[in-house]
Amino acid sequence: MSGAINFVLLAFLVATALAIVRQRNLFATAILASVFSFLSAGLFLTLDAVDVAFTEAVVGAGFS
Repeated sequence: MSGAINFVLLAFLVATALAIVRQRNLFATAILASVFSFLSAGLFLTLDAVDVAFTEAVVGAGFS
């Protein structure tokens, strides 16, 4: 079950990264970057790397 969740989160990460690259609106890019950070933190959380997930959430919030 955990492998399926990791695969779905990774697929969403790839889709978000492609959307960021193709986006021309700066505001939409910032929103998508925060979504990417949130998905990364979720992926790290499912991989039992809570400290890395917390750091990613803080850095992603600061970047946005």
